Amino acid sequence: MAIPTEGSGMVAHRRMTGLMSALLLALCCLAAGGWRVMATEPAAPVQDVVRRSEFERQLISRRYTYELLDAALERSVARYGPYRVEPAMTELTAARLRREAVKGDLINLVVLEPLDDDLIPIDIPLDKGLFGYRIASIRASDQGRVAKVRDLADLRQLRIGASGETTAAIFRHNGMEVVTATDPKLLMLMLERGRFDLIPRGATVVAAIHDEDAKAYPNLATDQHLLIHFPYAQYAYVSKSAPRLAERIRYGLQEMQKDGSFDRYFEKYFAQTIADFRFSQRTVIELENPSLPAWAKIPRLEWRSSDSVQNR
Repeated sequence: MAIPTEGSGMVAHRRMTGLMSALLLALCCLAAGGWRVMATEPAAPVQDVVRRSEFERQLISRRYTYELLDAALERSVARYGPYRVEPAMTELTAARLRREAVKGDLINLVVLEPLDDDLIPIDIPLDKGLFGYRIASIRASDQGRVAKVRDLADLRQLRIGASGETTAAIFRHNGMEVVTATDPKLLMLMLERGRFDLIPRGATVVAAIHDEDAKAYPNLATDQHLLIHFPYAQYAYVSKSAPRLAERIRYGLQEMQKDGSFDRYFEKYFAQTIADFRFSQRTVIELENPSLPAWAKIPRLEWRSSDSVQNR
């Protein structure tokens, strides 16, 4: 016997009955508080946007500072939530970089030397003041002459070459004759030709381009005797349009200081430089820095005999 099939009317009736039963059950569960809607948690809103120069970030003299700032931003996520990076890919002069940071549209985070400006300074020296320790490029034939320098009075007998007006002003304030050129390569050629006697440069910069200089300027050498010091450091600055960003970066850096990761970043980048250039064995000559802002508290670094570093 063939089994009779249901007509279309009976099928429609059963479907409608099933839907009504399901709806009635849902309403009963909802009234009893037993029905829970499962939903995906919405992503936390991004309140902070980091606008920085990607070109500046790739500079040898800035790699450490920007890597440290990246780590500080990550450390701040638990407290301040996610952030977004919008890199500016255009190469900017130092003057325009500062102007753009003040405006805050293209750039709102920048690393600069200590200054008073229309920016929010994050008052933690990113390099612990290491940038204020200068090692000189000299003519190779003058090493014996430079090795006789014992104090500031001796140093004043030598002519200084400088590429930045800020550092040139520091040397002049301390009674030295200074010759300036904005192009560092031109400055090296001028040193080679006897226009002045030495170019004191940040130890980290000298270390980064030491091999390149040796090939490009075979008649020049890195001085093995002096360590010229004045209070100076690299700081992060944030546009006044982004005060919360400044707050979270300061928080992240402070947390890194507490757990020792700040020191580990510093050692990773600079321990070898300090050892290679024998900081503890050099004659240190102290200079005044009259342009240092009142808020900039830069610790003096002390070199152990093993050429490791500690703050004083």
